[in-house]
Amino acid sequence: MVDEKYLELMHKEIDKSITPQEQSQLLLYLENNSEARSIHENLMRVSKMLELVDKVPAPPDLKDSVMRVVYSGEIRPEGRQNLLDRFRGLFQSSKGLRYALCATGGVLVGFLLFAMIPHASNRSNPTDKGNMIGTLFLNGLGNDLEEIDQKKIDTGDIHGLITTRFGFQVVIADLEISSPGPVELTLRYNPGDLGFSGFAQSKFQRQNLKTSDGYIEMTHQGSNRYVFAFNNNVNSVSFVDLQITGSSGSFTASLRSKK
Repeated sequence: MVDEKYLELMHKEIDKSITPQEQSQLLLYLENNSEARSIHENLMRVSKMLELVDKVPAPPDLKDSVMRVVYSGEIRPEGRQNLLDRFRGLFQSSKGLRYALCATGGVLVGFLLFAMIPHASNRSNPTDKGNMIGTLFLNGLGNDLEEIDQKKIDTGDIHGLITTRFGFQVVIADLEISSPGPVELTLRYNPGDLGFSGFAQSKFQRQNLKTSDGYIEMTHQGSNRYVFAFNNNVNSVSFVDLQITGSSGSFTASLRSKK
């Protein structure tokens, strides 16, 4: 069973009105509740689908056509039938409007299906505290995001690559890292420019992910790929700073969030 309080926080996250404290509460709840994780992933997937749906403009004469129908004839049963016939004719004659309504109907059907089937989330890549932004990227659906910056990691026995990407008002920090021993990872950012919104990993590991206003901390060991997603809140360029500290050395890099 999912606490209604956290369902509300999921919707606040989608609306981008969630506070950092509420975000931390939600992430902790998702870590310990698989049913809530599944619902959260489905909601985020539908949210991204809605953002990607093309906005089809209404025909320029739509308002005039509807108003002519409304104000024509007397208010009687025959008139109401006439109104329906005229609106049907308007629908049939307007290709753009027809496509817009079909697209909207498809999205609504998809939303209902995802809401009714919470187990439809991707089980091949289980995520810890993850939302579907990072998961979709790991599954290869983030190819439309533009590569912004990239730094190679080669310090002692710590090796890897970190890349920032931007698209759809989302900033992605994509970290591939290999380290035989435990290392501490820290990401710092300006919370006024970026808002942490999601985390995913290619290999499931129980993480001690700690988030606060402006930084993310976690411990890593072995080989893995992590995706950190941020909402972009400004038009100017911001930076994501990575720091890795281990027994064999340390690494720091600053990467641009957009061009």
